[in-house]
Amino acid sequence: LFENEERYRKLIEVGPDAIILHKEGKIIFLNPSAIKTMGAISSDQMIGKSIYEFIHPDFSDNTNERLKLLYLGELDVLPVTEIKILRCDGTIIDAEISTVIFSSQGEKIIQVVARDITERRKNQEALKVSEKKFRTLVENIPGIVYRCEVKIPWRMTMMSEAVEQLTGYKSSVFTANKLTFAEVVHPEDLQFVKDTISSAFNNHQQFDLEYRIIHKNGTVRWVHEVGKAAYNKKGNQDWLDGVIIDITAKKISEEIIKESQIILKVTLESSADGILVVDNLGNVRLHNSRFVEMWQITEELLKTNN
Repeated sequence: LFENEERYRKLIEVGPDAIILHKEGKIIFLNPSAIKTMGAISSDQMIGKSIYEFIHPDFSDNTNERLKLLYLGELDVLPVTEIKILRCDGTIIDAEISTVIFSSQGEKIIQVVARDITERRKNQEALKVSEKKFRTLVENIPGIVYRCEVKIPWRMTMMSEAVEQLTGYKSSVFTANKLTFAEVVHPEDLQFVKDTISSAFNNHQQFDLEYRIIHKNGTVRWVHEVGKAAYNKKGNQDWLDGVIIDITAKKISEEIIKESQIILKVTLESSADGILVVDNLGNVRLHNSRFVEMWQITEELLKTNN
């Protein structure tokens, strides 16, 4: 029994998660991780104090109701939940906590295991903001229909009003030849656009390309343009018809995916737990280094993804 207690104490001492014990609402023990998580200099700053001094007021009532379930014997283990914690240095963090009750020398002790998820929360919120921006862009994707001269700088003879939303310039600016579309194409992409359209003309083909333009306010937009020259009976090009679609949202979504993949990777690799994710067929989809280390998985076995 003594050996088991010693082993348990060592696990608590070196554990990565914050572990706090309290009796009748008063804190009686914190492990080193808890001291760090709570922003305390030492355990003396918290020992003997009420657990509620460190729980955000918005979560006090819920915490009280949850603890009642333990003290009344209705539950021995409470479901994992998320709360806000008030640290000793005055800052507030988001935490994921699990709570159990046990008896020691005839007294009821509450053990709280807390994990700081503040960064995870921030990442989730940042992702929500990015997704909201993405949805807004998708819901308002503008499309420009135009007809222009075949020769560069592609002077417009007709252009839909949607061009103002995409470029910041009214269609009349282009049709009156006050500004050519070539002038709003990003300088670094202009030659690429010229070469692609010229090649399509030479082969009597439709052109399809993506490139950047510069909005009137100086911001950069991505567009997807599809067009084709109209030919007369002699085979000469009369004009160019096409459609230009704002694909900035798509480009942003690609960045969102990259960001989410980075967040997922960082979250997996920063976990002290071994994590393995498999699909319903038993194929490995995700794992972290800790899982490989814990189970001593060989490289050959990992490659099987099974």
